[in-house]
Amino acid sequence: MTIWRSSAQHPGWPSSVGPLRVAAGVIRLRPVRLRDAPQWSRARLADRSNLEPYEPSTEVDWIARHSISSWPAICASLRSEARKGRMLPYVIELDGQFCGQLT
Repeated sequence: MTIWRSSAQHPGWPSSVGPLRVAAGVIRLRPVRLRDAPQWSRARLADRSNLEPYEPSTEVDWIARHSISSWPAICASLRSEARKGRMLPYVIELDGQFCGQLT
C-alpha cells in the first residue's frame, strides 16, 4: 500500500489560517489567487532591496520577473506544487489587505 500519491494534497492546503488579532490589526493567511497580481507585483518591486539578496538569480531582469504579467505562471506553479503537497503558498493579509506572501 502506498501512503504517498502524486495527487495527494497537503493537509493544510488550501485552508486559510486565522484571523488573529494583533496590535497592528487582524492577520490572516489565505491561499494565493490569480487576482493577487497587482498587489503582489507592487510589493515585490517595492521590497526589491530586501528580497533580491535571498532570491534565486536568473537571466530575467527583476522588474520583468515581478511584473503583473508574470504572476499567472508563478501563481499556477505555486498552486500546482501545493496540490502535490510540496509547498504551502499563502498571502498575508492585514485587515483584509494584501501585505505579503509566505511560502
